[in-house]
Amino acid sequence: MKNKTTFPSHLLSRWLDRFTRTREFSNILGKIVPGFVRARASNNLFKKMFLKPIENILRHSFVQTERTAQESLMEVLTDPRFNAQFSQVSLAVSKILAKAFQQVVKSLERLPADQKEKLLQDMLQTIQLPIAGETHTRLLRVFNDIHASNPRFLTENLGPLISAYISNLDFGELWDAFENSKDDIHGLTKIINQTIFNFPAKFILLSSLGPKTMNMLMPGLGDTLARINQFAPDLISDSILAMLDEMDAKALGNLCNEVCELIRKLHTGSALLGEAGHPRFAHVITDFLQDFLSSLDQNSLYKARSMFNDGLESASQAWNQVFEDQNQCQHYLGLKIQKFNNRISTRLRLLEALQEQEDDQIKDGAAALTEFNAGDAAESINLFCQLFNRMQELKPQALANMTEEFIDGLDAEQLQQTAQTMTPYLQKLLLILNNREDYHA
Repeated sequence: MKNKTTFPSHLLSRWLDRFTRTREFSNILGKIVPGFVRARASNNLFKKMFLKPIENILRHSFVQTERTAQESLMEVLTDPRFNAQFSQVSLAVSKILAKAFQQVVKSLERLPADQKEKLLQDMLQTIQLPIAGETHTRLLRVFNDIHASNPRFLTENLGPLISAYISNLDFGELWDAFENSKDDIHGLTKIINQTIFNFPAKFILLSSLGPKTMNMLMPGLGDTLARINQFAPDLISDSILAMLDEMDAKALGNLCNEVCELIRKLHTGSALLGEAGHPRFAHVITDFLQDFLSSLDQNSLYKARSMFNDGLESASQAWNQVFEDQNQCQHYLGLKIQKFNNRISTRLRLLEALQEQEDDQIKDGAAALTEFNAGDAAESINLFCQLFNRMQELKPQALANMTEEFIDGLDAEQLQQTAQTMTPYLQKLLLILNNREDYHA
């Protein structure tokens, strides 16, 4: 048998009885009912004479009821028995509404397509979005008028409330709630995943929502950009530059300063918390990486990296093929050369700025060279040479095969022609390096 939802009418009657006996309810009715009676009399003299005594009797009655009422609305609302009754009534009402909505949807489902469309169209027409837009505009206008007279309206009125909320919120309990819910949320996630993956089609359809969402967003974004591109260039530039001009660059600089100071303090604190020469950060990151790598399947990682590199290579080949098919080589090389030229120009301006510095600043810059760890750089080269020599001793044929393969892959004719072309320029460069007087000869 199906479970039927029975409405607890006896609880509702008790709840309404206690609610109507409160002082606040009597006070409200004492103002509304006599006013209603007075409004019914209007300007009719006979009605006034007849209804005036009734108005006085009702007002006196509600005043007496308010005085003799034993409970206030707050006392009723904070009564655990009342809350339990209210919860049961609310639960029953929500169940009834849910079942009623279910029946409405079932009835809608059985209708023909044209009637479904007509019914939903009528339902959508009842949503008064134009009125809502006008109402929101008026509310915004009111808000702007308030800010025109009091720019700190939210600060003065909402600020204390937010401050009180934060002050009364126990962040320890909040932290405990997150900490204690970790396993529970994990278990809930497992149940959701298990339910979804029991039906592979559901997962496939769910995973396809991502591309479909992008497909829905991209035409709209493209249309927005297309409409923007219809504006004149000066209007577009003025709008974008105005946005940049409105940004508070000083505030951004101060933010960067605070981030830099935070990094500095983290570094200093790490050194203070750790032992001499062994900052705390190094110890923590070492433990983290050890735990991470110990749980990592190295074989799967190697295969994944290999497949990822293959994917990059395939993408590069496809990119090159498209460039070749569409004759884009000239544009591609032009972009690369332009990018290279921009880098050279940036380095040139930097060197020019450094060259214009005073001698004291140049001296300080030269002193900074002493911070370069030349010993470690030299040791790195030594270790590389040692490793290379060990590889040569253990497997000498590997280097020979690589060298032969490299040499065999070279086009000797093209290499010789390039060397002949570059020889005069290299000779001039050598003359400059040797400071030869016959350079211009």
